[in-house]
Amino acid sequence: MPLRGAALWLLLGLAILAYANSFAGAFYFDDPAVLFGDPRLQSFGAFAASVGETIRPFAKATFLLDRWLYGDRPAGYHALNLLLHLISGGLVYRILLHPSIKVGDPSIAFWTTLLFLLHPIATETVTYISGRPTGLMTCAYLAAFLLFLEARGAEPGGSRQRAVLAWAAVCLALALLAKEVAVVFPALLLLYEALLGRPLRAGRAELLRRVHLPLSAVAVLFLAYAAFHGRYAYLFEYSLRLRSVHDNLLAQANAVVYAMTLFVRPAQLNFEHDLPLATSILQGPTPWSIATIAGLVGVAIGLARRAPLVAFGILWFFLHLLPTNSVLPRYDLLSERNLYLPSIGLYLAAVASAVAIVRWLGARMGVGGAERWVTRRGRIVAGSAGAALALGLAALTVSRNAVYADPVVFWSDAVAKSPHKSRPHVNLGVALYVAGDLERAIEQFRIALALDPLDPVAQRNLLDTWNRITQPAARARP
Repeated sequence: MPLRGAALWLLLGLAILAYANSFAGAFYFDDPAVLFGDPRLQSFGAFAASVGETIRPFAKATFLLDRWLYGDRPAGYHALNLLLHLISGGLVYRILLHPSIKVGDPSIAFWTTLLFLLHPIATETVTYISGRPTGLMTCAYLAAFLLFLEARGAEPGGSRQRAVLAWAAVCLALALLAKEVAVVFPALLLLYEALLGRPLRAGRAELLRRVHLPLSAVAVLFLAYAAFHGRYAYLFEYSLRLRSVHDNLLAQANAVVYAMTLFVRPAQLNFEHDLPLATSILQGPTPWSIATIAGLVGVAIGLARRAPLVAFGILWFFLHLLPTNSVLPRYDLLSERNLYLPSIGLYLAAVASAVAIVRWLGARMGVGGAERWVTRRGRIVAGSAGAALALGLAALTVSRNAVYADPVVFWSDAVAKSPHKSRPHVNLGVALYVAGDLERAIEQFRIALALDPLDPVAQRNLLDTWNRITQPAARARP
């Protein structure tokens, strides 16, 4: 246990170093409106009076606390985002070392947690302040899952089981009130039972009644609450007006496969991914994307008995993408923060596969000393490669965080990676305007209008900027 504790502290220390420069990040995109444009966050009284009208009230409450503590100083907001990331990493580590998970090799927990903490794909959740709901939800969600594992193994009907289960329900409720993705929690519990759950003396029916049912009831109650909430109703109707469910499913198949490539091509991380829509199953890469997803799900099902950890990881990834990247249309086909919770599954599948390959190589070399030699050498090689990977990912995270430090650099990065999307040009124009570079701001607004002639924000900003150049006394700002 001391060694495992030391390993966790090492992981957390590496994550802190990787995100140390995130504190220089400014407020971006949704941040000003979410943090300072919402009248409900002006005071604790205003928030309490309107909490029933608010969606994601738990996340909003943390923003209210931030405003009270730090005002318009972003470093404090970043500190809580990083703290949530560290706690989530600790929970991942603790879950994978839980006796009921049966990883077999503690190194699986170590390397999976390392990838989660250091991979730069997490920066949109950790470094972007408005990524807070995702980080907060993930933290509470993982806590609920760990408590479920504890409750599952406790004496059926005993006081400890009831207490742990109550805390699990509280954590799940907080996760749902931070972000709606947590609604898939009951499906996660069933996935766990199917692949990793050990038989218990109480029997499966008793387990479902005592442990699964209360937690599933929390998710059902949230769905009922959302169904009668005016804001959720508006967002649902808006979503369905964006595109048909058919077209969205095709487009999301491509988006999900593209998202998987970002894990091995982190240089392509981008706040404004520009992904094409698809209206036919034969269009573009859609057949390949569908085949890839179906193939991976098929592999997971095929490995359910021989490699349950790999299967669990793959299906974890797809399960937690369902709320954001499946049926319900969204304006942006892909947001990197929506990969934050699903990513744990991919990391687990990749690490468990690597450990299995090392063991297989050892077995192929024979038994006894030869097997131990190969296993030992394999661990040394794998450890060296893993250390190099960790340093590389940490360097990429530091580099990605540096992009967030300056608005012009941030939106220039988005424009360079999505040159045919109007919105990053608009936002780069606004950043240049604030920096006093009015000529370049006008250029960006004109590019945005060339890409989307009906963009009202680009039209208004272009006019305001032009008026400021031609009428120096004007103080209108985009």
